[in-house]
Amino acid sequence: MTEQFVEQAYQAIATEDISFLTKYALIKAQASDYIRASQIRLVLEPIASKLHASFKAKALESKLKQILIKLRAEFSTLPGYAAGNMINLLHQLQFDLTSYDFSQLSVWQAYLVNVNLHRVNFTGADLAKSVFAETFGGVSGVAFSPDDQLLATSDTSGEVQIWEIASGKQLQAFKADTAWTWAVAFSPNGQWLASAGDDYAVKLWEVKTGKCQQLLKGHTSTVNAIAFHPAGQVLASCAQDSTIRLGNSAILKTRCYKC
Repeated sequence: MTEQFVEQAYQAIATEDISFLTKYALIKAQASDYIRASQIRLVLEPIASKLHASFKAKALESKLKQILIKLRAEFSTLPGYAAGNMINLLHQLQFDLTSYDFSQLSVWQAYLVNVNLHRVNFTGADLAKSVFAETFGGVSGVAFSPDDQLLATSDTSGEVQIWEIASGKQLQAFKADTAWTWAVAFSPNGQWLASAGDDYAVKLWEVKTGKCQQLLKGHTSTVNAIAFHPAGQVLASCAQDSTIRLGNSAILKTRCYKC
């Protein structure tokens, strides 16, 4: 059965059969370590070996990129494993993922531990079934720093993490909410990170220290989205109370509460 699956997966990649790659995960990133290691050894490694034997390196990477282009053009609205499979396979083949674009895709079962994610675009991607270097709740929000060096994630356990993309190292981790933290956003200068969630408040964190410096109140329901003005002096937030609140530098001073 395993040999048959490996052959089917190889043929799907060789013929750019997106439907197969969407339907089946080559490995399960969320599985126990020994199970995942077995899946890599029995499934991912043989597929990579067959591809290496059939295609030169440049042609193979070009084919995998073409699969991603086809996935985005024809299957981007459908959930599935194709994008996660591509990440796992690219890493297994030791290709550089720098500047790859997985934005707005379902990135399921991607095992991102020790994967160099320099300038990889995950904007709007569904990463809930993938695994980073540390375990956290289901991902509810992501944001890249203006210089593309850092990635901030928020999750369903109320945690916020800040990662160094080049190394995959977690730089900060802190509790931002008692329940879900729905959204995160970097300030234009990259020095501050805003978070919002189920406690009706917007919090401003110092990226360098991970300390909460300001707490902005006013909403009467869960805050779902936040965004900085490009000039950095206005912070917009919208909530389930059907309101949008704008804060400028003066309001930040007058409506600040200690975290």
